[in-house]
Amino acid sequence: MNMISRFELKIFHILLIVALQFLVDTLIIFDVPVARQIIGFAFFTTIPGFLIIQLIKPKGLEKIEVILFSVGLSVAFLIFAGLLVNETCLLLGVPRPLSSTPLLTSLNILTLTSIFIILLRKSHSEPPKNVTGKSFSPFTLLLLILPITSILGAIWLSTFESNTILLFAIALIALTVSITILFQNKLPPKFYTIAIFLISLSLLFHSAFISKYLMSFGSDIPNEYFVAKSTEVNAQWDSTLFESATYGRMNSMMSLTILPTVYSALLKMDIIYVLKMLYPTLFSFVPLTLFQFWRKNFGHTRAFFAAFLIVSSTTFYTEMLGLGRQMIAELFFALLLFVIFDSTNKKAAFNKICFIIFSIALIVSHYALAEILLGLIAIVIIFFTVTKKPPKKITLVMVLFFFIVMFTWYIYTSRSSVFQSTISFGNMVLEELNQFFSPSSRDPTILRAIGLEAPSTLWNMLSRAFAYLTEFFIAIGFIGLITKRVDIKLDKEQSIFVVVAMVFLAMVILLPGLSKTLNMTRFYHILLFFLAPLFVFGIEFSTKLLVGKHKQNFSLVLLLLVLIPYFLFQTGFVYEFTGTDSWAPISFSRMDKYRLYLWSGYINDQSVLAAEWVPRNLNFKWTPIYVDVSSANTLKVYGFIYEAYLYPLSNTTHLLSNGIVYLGSLNILYNTVVVQQYYNCSTDELTYLEDMNKVYTSGGSEIYKNIP
Repeated sequence: MNMISRFELKIFHILLIVALQFLVDTLIIFDVPVARQIIGFAFFTTIPGFLIIQLIKPKGLEKIEVILFSVGLSVAFLIFAGLLVNETCLLLGVPRPLSSTPLLTSLNILTLTSIFIILLRKSHSEPPKNVTGKSFSPFTLLLLILPITSILGAIWLSTFESNTILLFAIALIALTVSITILFQNKLPPKFYTIAIFLISLSLLFHSAFISKYLMSFGSDIPNEYFVAKSTEVNAQWDSTLFESATYGRMNSMMSLTILPTVYSALLKMDIIYVLKMLYPTLFSFVPLTLFQFWRKNFGHTRAFFAAFLIVSSTTFYTEMLGLGRQMIAELFFALLLFVIFDSTNKKAAFNKICFIIFSIALIVSHYALAEILLGLIAIVIIFFTVTKKPPKKITLVMVLFFFIVMFTWYIYTSRSSVFQSTISFGNMVLEELNQFFSPSSRDPTILRAIGLEAPSTLWNMLSRAFAYLTEFFIAIGFIGLITKRVDIKLDKEQSIFVVVAMVFLAMVILLPGLSKTLNMTRFYHILLFFLAPLFVFGIEFSTKLLVGKHKQNFSLVLLLLVLIPYFLFQTGFVYEFTGTDSWAPISFSRMDKYRLYLWSGYINDQSVLAAEWVPRNLNFKWTPIYVDVSSANTLKVYGFIYEAYLYPLSNTTHLLSNGIVYLGSLNILYNTVVVQQYYNCSTDELTYLEDMNKVYTSGGSEIYKNIP
């Protein structure tokens, strides 16, 4: 492509972006529903990052990499721009800086300035390379059906309590993976790219759309919502807003304060739907980023199966949906791995700039992931210092930069709550070392993972067997890697990351208290960013030892026999045909109500109406509200009531004279009060309700008031 055609292409891109910006501004100003949300989200999530790429002018970017970096850089840009607008407006005395007018004006200025600088440049960046091929496969049509059936199936399940469509969607995903295994030589390269993205999106949506309300899946999303909503209501971020350590840590995270508020203001979208719909969409780019990272090192097939192992785990499409800050942070984490280990010399400057941007974005998005990455890169530097060999990918300057930015942010925001929590978590682990030989000091997930907790049924035992097989082949792959018996060569820095990940996994299992601090399921999910390829290596290494000839065909069969059953058990597909109890979203209609309301965090219409009634009719700031564990999140989210105003409810509660008792659906319909996570009592045991006035009832929720 000559200089004239490149210039013409650049002019076309610029004119298109200006036209899109004008369109988005028009949609926002005239508040055009649906179009404002869809087109606005697409614009603000891709165009700022694309302009940054054009400003840096990297060489050698593939088309899929342009998309991935455009999304990652755009999200980082929204965080940084929102923070800049927030601090600048507050300094100048401008009220509500994170409302739509200041944000839209500032983003327009920044966008037009970037376009002006790009036009002034005489040199032009290379067009992105297309390595995915131009051929079209009829199998690609199958992929487009996946997210549609998942969304329809989830809505159908929520409305009619029938999971038939969702079962069909899960079967389609299993069929897609089977096709990938059996016809890998006939599929175009771009099939893998599209497949892993749409499979990820389908699995996330099949859980997210099961309820129109926010579901926690045993995670922190109710508290995250409260922090995000506080910023959105005030239209500004105040780093000292919360005195509580829990809320203070979350308030330091721009992924929970600035970013959702920016999306909410620009798109006129409730924070609930930002967390429920937009964040999972952004999260679906994480497996795609890992796939692209692994593809360049291990090839399309290995990368696809490694990425599918991650998205197959229940944690990916349940717990992670309840962790908004981690969904965003994992995007930056995956992109950081990509730029750190990218060996393309043409992109060296681009990778350094991206390392700076994504490092800061990760630090202000999730403290635990930032600490994990700091530990990894610090260990690499220590290793090369001891061995007196110069590292190629990670430098001391990178480690120092990350360390300084991280601790500066954590110490000087939100009353140093993140920094203090890090110290207290470390002290807790050290204090529990004397419980080394006590199984009770480990998280129950650890005991289950190492086989110390008996399965309840034969089908649960089979499910664990396939989970153990994935762990077994990861271990075999690790042995093959360190003994150099697999035909894969990793950079030394990347090899150290893999070794450290295995050591971290062993430490979580062995050290008392550590698994409780880190949460085992989430931590294992992160470790798979380094260990998932070992599963594929382990399959190949095992077949090489056992079969010899035709090892490739046999390894593909073994992949099929392990991955597909593992996926079908994890999603609950098998349990639906065997009638076994399940925690999977697909079992929503027949799930045990304790699991449904407590772990899944399911909220029904009656509970929402009751929660919304409380702040409208009661002065809760001066009136203690007694609520059990299963209903507290409903009041936090839909009553927007701070946790400090909520008091635990049990059969031994001593009510204050003006106290209020809130009973949710689990309490009313199923006669169960959750006092603690593993301790319940009957609603009938709340005898003091007989002396109180019932001031609200909706058939599924009741509110009692103590009249002094």
